[in-house]
Amino acid sequence: KALRAAAGLNKTTSGEEGSHPILGPVVADLGYKRVHLVSSGKLGTIPIWKRQRTYRNDRARRMAVEKQSTMHLGFPGVVCLHEDRNGRLSILDGQHRVGMMQVLRENRNKQRQKSEDLLSPKEKEEEEFFQNIL
Repeated sequence: KALRAAAGLNKTTSGEEGSHPILGPVVADLGYKRVHLVSSGKLGTIPIWKRQRTYRNDRARRMAVEKQSTMHLGFPGVVCLHEDRNGRLSILDGQHRVGMMQVLRENRNKQRQKSEDLLSPKEKEEEEFFQNIL
């Protein structure tokens, strides 16, 4: 708790307990780790931990294509982050899921540029889902 207090993690600017300045409110605090619900936009700004993990953009794009057709099944898993003593975040596990979410986000933003009238009912349903996740 002392590290979290030193890093300013116990309060937001509005004085709320248990919120991180980047990740937002804590969903669950298990002591040794915290759970946050974070948008793909914010996750996409976090670097991969010490670049010791291989990130392949083509893999993330393939995952996005596959996920696009199975959005009704929900979103995959957890992304594990490391926060150093200075509050810097990095992705330990899940870099391809984050990349996939970035690709899906880009695709969604391109679709938004289309007229709402051109979207099929399925695409409108997917858009509503994306608004809640991405």
